[in-house]
Amino acid sequence: MSWLWLGFACGALIGAQGAFAKRLMADRHYMAVAWAAHAASAPVFALYLWVIDEPSPALRPIFAVYLFSGVGLLMIATTLYFKALQVGELSRDVPLLSLTPIFMLLTSRVMVNQTLTLAGAAAILVAVFGCVLLQKQPGRGLREMVAALWRERGSRLMLVVAFIWSITANFDKLCIDEVGPSYYPLFANLAFAVLYLPVLKLFGVRWREVVGFRAWPLALLGPLQAAAALTQMQAVAVAPHVAYVITLKRGGLLLFGLFAGAAFFGERRLGWRAVGAAWIVAGLGLLATLA
Repeated sequence: MSWLWLGFACGALIGAQGAFAKRLMADRHYMAVAWAAHAASAPVFALYLWVIDEPSPALRPIFAVYLFSGVGLLMIATTLYFKALQVGELSRDVPLLSLTPIFMLLTSRVMVNQTLTLAGAAAILVAVFGCVLLQKQPGRGLREMVAALWRERGSRLMLVVAFIWSITANFDKLCIDEVGPSYYPLFANLAFAVLYLPVLKLFGVRWREVVGFRAWPLALLGPLQAAAALTQMQAVAVAPHVAYVITLKRGGLLLFGLFAGAAFFGERRLGWRAVGAAWIVAGLGLLATLA
């Protein structure tokens, strides 16, 4: 059952990375921060592979199809994710990523032929109900709460990210089946770092924001990105369903997002968000028990 802890730890690591990235984006282009998180992780992955001394995998042509399809979508999702971090509130918007497992009820069935048990689906729904409660404000009914999800720009972006990630998570599974959970993060992050460079130029990101004097803190995103990716891929490799790992990942991300939003960015109105967090934790606990 080590995948339970790996999935939750992955979410906490991504939450820490998101909070640090939000600080960095106060005076840096969000796309430069997105690129740096992946590029700076490559040396960490290389060191990890050198330490574990695992034999190189055999690469089939289909792996390239899975890899570049997933990375292409990941570039879109990552750009939107960091933009949402920049313009939105951590404690309100980050928990919306908990919807990813719901989307995976469809995408996992289509892409990797995985289906959830009724009990597993119920546990995920409990967690997602907590996600809805995160938008609760005094005097607002359910209809207004749902409308608020689309009215706030940061929330809109996170909803799109949640759906795209429900697809990329399945590409992760397909790639892991091809090359294993240790090598795949290196391939994915290197591909992202190289392919994202033309995107930076297209959007007019100044190169000195990436490699200039004030860019050195961006390198600190690398270890967080690497640790999060490795824990997720190791969990996906052994978990009975990809959606279970993503649900646990979102739980860790949620708790760190709520904490960081209040502690470091002065975000308020956390009462109902704390209630929503409790529901999500309950869903994760039920999932762990069932699994």
